[in-house]
Amino acid sequence: MAAYAVRLIPAWMLGLACIVLSAVGASQDVAALQYLPIFGVGVAIEGEWDRIGRAVDRLTRRAGRWSGRSCWSSPGSSSACTGSLLGPLGHGPAVTLSQAPIVIGAAILVIAAVHCTTLRRVLTWRPIAWLGGISFSLYLIHEPIVILMANITDASRWTLLTAVPLALVVAWVFWLIIERPAHHISRAVRARAAWRPDAGPRQDAAVTDRPVEPAAPPTHGERELTHSGRPSQ
Repeated sequence: MAAYAVRLIPAWMLGLACIVLSAVGASQDVAALQYLPIFGVGVAIEGEWDRIGRAVDRLTRRAGRWSGRSCWSSPGSSSACTGSLLGPLGHGPAVTLSQAPIVIGAAILVIAAVHCTTLRRVLTWRPIAWLGGISFSLYLIHEPIVILMANITDASRWTLLTAVPLALVVAWVFWLIIERPAHHISRAVRARAAWRPDAGPRQDAAVTDRPVEPAAPPTHGERELTHSGRPSQ
């Protein structure tokens, strides 16, 4: 969907609008308006991912190691500094004023996870990579499971011990039957949206994912035609 979105509106404008909407949602204590635009920031990043990668590569070459070390620490430090500086103002003002820096920091962290070697090594460790794969499914289903187990166990310790493994299992199943097929559909839609008429024949994701079948060997007549220029009699 990002390919369609960036055709309608520039990616930087889409990202900026979503950051502003998220900050407004935080100020008005409207959860949907606070959190849903964050997905729009992700769409803006995905729509300009190649350009962002080239820009990061240029900055890394110019700044050297300092850029590689600081790019992954800046998101965490910005979020931490925002919370500590605005904490004395009270919960409401702190949430309102810190929402935009937190969203920007999270966006930088997503980019750093790919382009910063140290962070990439940590995040590609197999257990963490598996958790990252099911993270969105876990985000969607964890709350009702935690509430359910809290009502059943009536003890915070048992709620933690039962809800966490159950949520992980349910999230994995949800990823298998819903999220992973949705990703396949999304890639096919993105390939269709990114195709240009002057770019030649379109190859959909469903077609390009198939292995190429080997060609059948030539027959005796075809071999004779190749060598003599005419079919054998």
